[in-house]
This record gives sequence, structure tokens and C-alpha cells, in this order.
Amino acid sequence: MAALRWAVLPPDDPPGVVLRVDGTWDVPSRGLTALRLGCGTRYTRLWVKLELVGAPGSIDILLLADQLDATAWAELQRRLRAA
Repeated sequence: MAALRWAVLPPDDPPGVVLRVDGTWDVPSRGLTALRLGCGTRYTRLWVKLELVGAPGSIDILLLADQLDATAWAELQRRLRAA
């Protein structure tokens, strides 16, 4: 009989993401600025997958509701629905 072992590791902290007043996004820790939402961006009330694209590069970021405080999560949801 084969033994199966599972390890549950906590997810890495997501990189800091900044939404600017002009609607573009920055990921300072990766040196990415003035990004825009790509067509692969998806969201539900429990998770958000940001596809951020721009001239300096692109990045996909998965955020879960419990990774942000309730106020920040509600604001992110509001802005994504308005985009």
C-alpha cells in the first residue's frame, strides 16, 4: 500500500499593488508601473485574478478575500465592477 502525504502551505503574500487615480496600476516590488487591466482579469466575491499589462511587462496576481481587510476588499470589488 502506498502512503500518500499532503502538505498544506500558506500562500505567499501577494506583491503590493497600487491603483492610481488615473486608473493605472503599479506593482512597485516588481518595478512595474502604469499597468492596465488585461482581458484576463476575473473576479468573484471571494477571489480576484488581476491580469496587469503594460509596456514595462505584465503580471498575473491572485488575491483571496481574506488577504485584504474588509474595507480594502470592498473598494477593490467596487473599482473592478466600475471598470
